[in-house]
Amino acid sequence: MTGRESSRQVTDFVWRDSAVTAPFGSADIAMTDPAINALNGQFALHLQSKTRHLLVRDPLGVNKLFFAIGPGGQVDVSNYLIDHVRAGRSLHEVWSVPSGHALRFDTASRDYRLTRYTGLAFNEAAAPADDPYQCAAAIRSSLEATIRQIRPLAEGRSLYVTMSGGLDSTTVSVLTREIIGEFTGVTFTMADSNGQVIESEDLRYVRRLAKDINVRLKVVSRTAKQLLELLDPVLVYGQDWRDFNVHCGLVNAAIGFDLARDLGTQSRPLLLTGDCANELTADYTPVSYRGQTYYTLPDLPAGRLRRFLVTGLDTGDREIGIYAHFGCDVLEPYALCAPAFTQVPATLLEVPQAKQKLMERAVAGLVPAYILARPKVRAQSGSHDNSGGTLAAVADAGVGSQELSARFCELFQTDARALRGLIKAGMYRFSTQYPGN
Repeated sequence: MTGRESSRQVTDFVWRDSAVTAPFGSADIAMTDPAINALNGQFALHLQSKTRHLLVRDPLGVNKLFFAIGPGGQVDVSNYLIDHVRAGRSLHEVWSVPSGHALRFDTASRDYRLTRYTGLAFNEAAAPADDPYQCAAAIRSSLEATIRQIRPLAEGRSLYVTMSGGLDSTTVSVLTREIIGEFTGVTFTMADSNGQVIESEDLRYVRRLAKDINVRLKVVSRTAKQLLELLDPVLVYGQDWRDFNVHCGLVNAAIGFDLARDLGTQSRPLLLTGDCANELTADYTPVSYRGQTYYTLPDLPAGRLRRFLVTGLDTGDREIGIYAHFGCDVLEPYALCAPAFTQVPATLLEVPQAKQKLMERAVAGLVPAYILARPKVRAQSGSHDNSGGTLAAVADAGVGSQELSARFCELFQTDARALRGLIKAGMYRFSTQYPGN
């Protein structure tokens, strides 16, 4: 009754007291919830001692963790749903450990305890009248401390930072250059039907920034036809069929593919990205393209929408899962700074261009003025008219929500009914009792 791990696992990054922890062993299965709560990072842990198992997932659910228990006590654990499907299981037999939870169970006694060991505190109070943006200093401090924590992990590795020309990725890029040193910026743009790079608005800003901070730049491009060839890996390793995550995942799949091709059997590269900042600041709006609206959200006050979006990080693997499939490790500095962002008063998120104004205070003197002044452009759009990105490429090919969900069902050997039960309220399906009881 030993646990069986997938051969393709996502790397765990765990800090204790700001220091990277040593690998966990079977003795650590006795960790209490307070001891687990002292950990920080991106992780999905599985520890085993005979018939006892401990599964722990990071506070935001950045790393995914799926398990299944066979009738004979066989426990299979993986970061990927597809590993369970390929082992002959249906989605009905596979469960997730929710973000910020620890699961302890014993296959002999069938004792089963799922507990939340941590949770984010969201500031619902009004911003102080005398200095509404005093929270910006804590964000700046947290971001700088996080990059310093990452620095030892980057030593001796190929280091990349994904650059979109937007505020989030630029902040990570500038701090990385200042605190860690040299890296290679990597960005994505569409190519025309002849394979020539399209000089999108995003790319123009990225080229200027890379020159200004003196870093190498790698430009990854795909024609619309080539991009669609990545759709299956995005659905499988992005572990989601919803259009927003698929459109974002295509960018990451193209980058991951090219890095894997270029680096070959070298050690896994480390990528830093600007993901999660939008969820933490409720900075999402629907996008219109050819008369259709994409990426609609619940009609909620910004404070409640922030909670909804952060909870939703439990599902979808548009970055970590996809990059890991191509042999790349990813760290998301904004996710590691989540407590500083959730302390932003909810009322500050209600003002127009809320994140822009907040981050202008947080990164004053750090980020170039031309980036601060730039209107927001979605990564999957590439320009203000939404014509240059992955959204246009997928939509123009006639691949909509129905086609994406149908293909997901094919790849995971399931049906629409099982799909509806896989994600509920922004979370993958989980069980509060021993499966099968």
